[in-house]
Amino acid sequence: QALVLSPGGADILYNLAVVEMESGSLSVALSRARATVALKPDQPDNWNLLGAVYARMGRRPEAAEALRRALALDPSLEEARKNLQAVTRR
Repeated sequence: QALVLSPGGADILYNLAVVEMESGSLSVALSRARATVALKPDQPDNWNLLGAVYARMGRRPEAAEALRRALALDPSLEEARKNLQAVTRR
């Protein structure tokens, strides 16, 4: 809880979520990615991360929704566009 309340807490949670996602701890990564979105919902990178975690979990509808939110906030976010294409491809 102190981490969430501290200045820069969302950025720290974002970085921890990336580490957890890359190490395969997807449930922890999801929790942290959700927290970053709750703290800073206006940051497209947070939505992109949430979408990437959902995608790794195989939760394609949730991933697509989060990635569309990222692109609504920043249509030029190429990483989100690529991630969305990957989860909607089939």
